[in-house]
Amino acid sequence: MNTLEKLSFEKLRSRSQEAMAEWRAQGGKVVGYTCIYVPEEVIQAAGMLPVRIFGGLESSPKAESLLQVNLCSFVRSCLGEALEGRLEELDGLVAARTCSQIVKLYDLWELYLKPPFLCLLDHPHRISPLATSYYEKELRRFIQELAGYGKVQITEEALREAIVQCNEGRSLLRKIYELRHAPNPRLWGSEALQMVRAAMVLPKPEANRLLRELMEELSQRELSLPEGLPRLLVSGSMVDNPAFIQAVEEAGAVVVCDDLCLGTRYFWEEVPLEPAGDPIAALARHYVERIPCAHIYPRQKRFEHLRQLAHSFQVDGAILFTVKFCDTYVFDGPGCTEMLRGEGIPTLELDIEHSTVSVGQIRTRVQAFLEMLETNLAQR
Repeated sequence: MNTLEKLSFEKLRSRSQEAMAEWRAQGGKVVGYTCIYVPEEVIQAAGMLPVRIFGGLESSPKAESLLQVNLCSFVRSCLGEALEGRLEELDGLVAARTCSQIVKLYDLWELYLKPPFLCLLDHPHRISPLATSYYEKELRRFIQELAGYGKVQITEEALREAIVQCNEGRSLLRKIYELRHAPNPRLWGSEALQMVRAAMVLPKPEANRLLRELMEELSQRELSLPEGLPRLLVSGSMVDNPAFIQAVEEAGAVVVCDDLCLGTRYFWEEVPLEPAGDPIAALARHYVERIPCAHIYPRQKRFEHLRQLAHSFQVDGAILFTVKFCDTYVFDGPGCTEMLRGEGIPTLELDIEHSTVSVGQIRTRVQAFLEMLETNLAQR
């Protein structure tokens, strides 16, 4: 079995469950987190296994009974995974206050699941020195609470080791993404999504080993791409189901880069740790000043990231995915579209539900968009 086969959706989901069970069998604790704005390095430095919470493919009657229909379907799906017993290995949950719907998820998790450990991080919504200073205090509170729960000391040395290991994963992911600059990108967009997911749900030594193996395998791989296949950038809110990216590529395109939290926003920048610097201050700076998602202002850094990706990866068009009722990205979408079109990049905005049901619903619009792109390419 090659590395890409190990990273398929079902195999990775199964391996993640096994890894959590193995960790707990050895006496360790497993802590889930809701968002890339939660510093997984702190959880790792406590000797615990950080695992990103994702939604499932199955609907959950239990979650549906607790949440109104006009709530983000990603949040509904995450709660459903827990209520249906598919996250039983978790000892705790850490959430970042990035949007009101994630806070609702946290509240319901506390009310109905009652895990031994819970923490809600108040993440700033602006990039500024004051925000960084505030978040550093939040991280120190988080470290104190997590250490108290685990009855451990979270030392500067442990934080440094965790940062180095997580930075190694970020570096490997970026090196693999760089292969997608080529006319033959060697990696489908749906495969890239799974690669990043692996880095978020597996123990870091295992994830980094898989990434090194994948990089070696990809150096010998070439995709059989038809000539003139449109190259796309995808952006938007939570897209953790590879079926959406796969549907776009099956319609006749190749996704060569992304601006997703299950993509470049997770790994594009490393934690800036100086040899004699304070690791907590470095984490605060990174998690406030990193490539921002739509809940962070000002938006210039996010737009510049999109602009650089689009031109560096030589994309022919962009697709913006917005999970229905995600107010943050509904507000953000028009500005992104205007900016990209101003750069000469045709852009399609798509509303999606988290379930695979909406995959078929978007296919017709994607096909029409790709036909327009192919006409544009033929006229060049």
